[in-house]
Amino acid sequence: MIKAPSSCEEAGLTAIAKSIQDLDDLARLLAKGLSRTKPWQQNIAAHLTDADRLLQLLPITIAMDRPDTEIVAAAGDLQLACQQCAPGLIRNAGPPAEAPAQAPERSLREDLALRGIPSSARQRRQPSRPAKM
Repeated sequence: MIKAPSSCEEAGLTAIAKSIQDLDDLARLLAKGLSRTKPWQQNIAAHLTDADRLLQLLPITIAMDRPDTEIVAAAGDLQLACQQCAPGLIRNAGPPAEAPAQAPERSLREDLALRGIPSSARQRRQPSRPAKM
């Protein structure tokens, strides 16, 4: 006899189902928007395909009321596939988050270099004082 889940268990199952759906949406959007012209993009696409397959397998494993060990193993496989995608996505995502804060400083350095001001003079240059008469 199967007992009905309590409201707390039901809320937990709902949260798990939503997390699985959100992860599935994210993987599909990443795969859809990913160009496959470069080797690293092809590598990420392969990992996303694997993650998508595992995302389909996990809810089936749960729905079939498989033992907890199988559900945990399926979730662990999915986690590993997502972790394998992460380095390629992070490494090739563009400039780091702090780059916008450094943009004015970088722009200033480039401007000084274009004007031919030597690097030693660029560091803490004191303003010139008018000569006394």
